[in-house]
Parts: sequence; C-alpha cells; structure tokens
Amino acid sequence: MLGALKAVAIVSEMFSKHKELYKQAIVASFYPSFIYQLRRVDPNIVTALTFRPKFISLTDIPNGKPRFDSIWKNKLALVGDVALEWAFHNVLWYMTGASAVLIHKDYLSAEYVRMWRKRNIQVIAWTPNHRLEKEYLRKVLNVTYITDTLL
Repeated sequence: MLGALKAVAIVSEMFSKHKELYKQAIVASFYPSFIYQLRRVDPNIVTALTFRPKFISLTDIPNGKPRFDSIWKNKLALVGDVALEWAFHNVLWYMTGASAVLIHKDYLSAEYVRMWRKRNIQVIAWTPNHRLEKEYLRKVLNVTYITDTLL
C-alpha cells in the first residue's frame, strides 16, 4: 500500500510540474486502487484501467505460466481471476472514474467494444504487434492501440 501511495504522489507531482501532460498523457494500471487514489488526488488526470484474462493466476498470456508454485495458490488465484473479471466489468470502471480501459488485444470483439462505448468509456487495445492485427483494430473495431512495433 505504501508503494502505491508513493507512486500516486510521484505521478501527481509530475503532472503538477508538467501541465502539458494533462492534454498528452494517460495513466493506466492493472491496479484499480492506484487509479482510484490517483483520481482522488487529481481528478483531472486521464486514467485507464488495464485488463487481461487470468491476470492473477498467470504471469502472461502467451506462455500461460502459473504465477504460483503451489497448486492451492493457483486454485485460489483462479477464483480471484473470476472475481476480478466480474468486478472490472461491473463496478471498478465506475468506482475509479476511469476514462478508458486498456484491454488485451485477444480479448476484444465488436460486442465487447460496444458495451464499453455505451458506458462512455474509450477502449484501447494492447499490444498488437502485427500489421493485420492493427488494421483489424483500427478499421473493424475502430479502437486505438498501444504497440511495441512501428510496422
């Protein structure tokens, strides 16, 4: 918790010193408590909640590596994943005051994007790195994206 409060103070101070960030930057996090605390300190900072399936139980999606060595911790993490996914889609976006959601590219569909747009929440995809993925996101789903490549 102390680390999150320190991070909030640092980000808030950076925005205070560099006013152009209010028009040029978005602060995103997997941790709703960080976004909530940051918005409490400075509601003018544009924020986004970040989501990917199985965030609690897996270290990443492509490798599918369990986050924990213990089978029981992994089972409990799977329960946590279900709870987090429900909360993310039903209450956390509203409670934190986020303006956008960063969603893993493999999780997006036209229906999913429509759901967020009805809530007046911008959808940003992460991380398409192939030209065809980017074209699909831009032309078919009409969403912006964050990428690791210039291709």
